Amino acid sequence: MKIAILAAMDSELDPIKNRFLCKSLQMHSATYFVSHYKSATLFFVKTGIGKVSASLSATQLIMKLQPDYIISMGSAGAVSKKIKMGDILVATDMCYHDVDLTAFNYKPGQLPQVPFPIPINSNFNPLIIQTLIDHHLDFHQGLIATGDVFVSSTQQLEAIKKNFPAVLALEMESAAIAQVCDFFKIKFDVIRIVSDHVSEDSKSEHVTSLEAVSERLTDFIVHLLEKLVSDAIK
Repeated sequence: MKIAILAAMDSELDPIKNRFLCKSLQMHSATYFVSHYKSATLFFVKTGIGKVSASLSATQLIMKLQPDYIISMGSAGAVSKKIKMGDILVATDMCYHDVDLTAFNYKPGQLPQVPFPIPINSNFNPLIIQTLIDHHLDFHQGLIATGDVFVSSTQQLEAIKKNFPAVLALEMESAAIAQVCDFFKIKFDVIRIVSDHVSEDSKSEHVTSLEAVSERLTDFIVHLLEKLVSDAIK
């Protein structure tokens, strides 16, 4: 089984990459970090920030290395204070909060010829949830929205919530990766952790908490990989 773990920044990817004995693999402009873990091959990939960087990175990865399963991990901003800092978010589907083709009678966030919302194409959700429960971690499941904006005002947030009232959190890459995975029919999950609450304090909260929440998410992903690989052996 070939599993790829994608994150936008070194600060999100390094904690998990450093838990495994990795070798770097240079392929044209892309650098992949590869580890052999039990019966699985793991690829760790820094996508860069934003939708275009993420989709380019995911497309290159799929074309060159043909992973069986992709996990998009990293931080996210919660839209409600009821979701605590450090809580884990498991996407059931994805959308773009910065897409607007309503002039052509599309729904806010909808792109032509792209599923809306973009479904999470994975059969691992029960395993993810059971692993969260087993390790007594607080988590939430639902819609996560992507945009090329670090949303840091209540005014911006209220506009997004008006269009997407069910949204749990905002981030900048995963819907683009989901769209690529849907196109290539690759199993895919989004597992994020709350680094901030979307508000005027978003930046300071994110910067202050990122190291700690990245380590917390890494702990969980390592447990999940152990379960994934063990179940694949059975």
